Amino acid sequence: MQPMRSESNDTVVGFDIKGTQMSVGIDLNEWETIDDDADQAIKTEALSRWKTAWSKENPGKHATLTVRLVDYHGHEFFRETAKV
Repeated sequence: MQPMRSESNDTVVGFDIKGTQMSVGIDLNEWETIDDDADQAIKTEALSRWKTAWSKENPGKHATLTVRLVDYHGHEFFRETAKV
């Protein structure tokens, strides 16, 4: 997940993983400066990378994974799920 942080130009500030859920910490000041395409790209990439990372660590297992985007205070402003 770390490459995502360096590629996001300071928008993504951290990750918190608990079971099948990954919370992505977002700097809302930076988030407000990106366009809609970059917004969607971060959301799509977060879920894609989480699916890849989880599947690599849990070969042959199935689950419903959740990605949440949260602000500095942990308030969720986006959630998406996917089955692997």
